[in-house]
Formats: sequence, C-alpha cells, structure tokens
Amino acid sequence: AFSSTSTQCQRSGITNTTLSFCAGIIGGGKDTCQGDSGGPLMAFVNNSWVLAGVTSFGYGCAQ
Repeated sequence: AFSSTSTQCQRSGITNTTLSFCAGIIGGGKDTCQGDSGGPLMAFVNNSWVLAGVTSFGYGCAQ
C-alpha cells in the first residue's frame, strides 16, 4: 500500500481524496492494466472480504 504522500501517489494526479485513493505495491511488479476498470479492490476486515474500492485508471501495467 502507498501513503498518500508517496511519489507514486502524487504522480497519479488524484486531487479529491474524499472520493479517490491510490493503491498499489511499493516494489511494483503487480498492477491493474487496460481492461481492468471496474474491477474490485478487496480488503480482509474482521474475517470477511469487503469491497474497499473500484479500479478507475492507472499508468502502464505492472509499474
């Protein structure tokens, strides 16, 4: 996961953090790609999987 102040997140251009957030693996290598928009970001909370977000956009693949 990224901090909202990380270089990766600052490059994303997200300005409204009430509606959007940046997610990824700091080391790179895994990422969404073209065609993944609308896909889920899931989180395991209290022994249950919950929807934490929906893929909207990205830059490149596996960056």
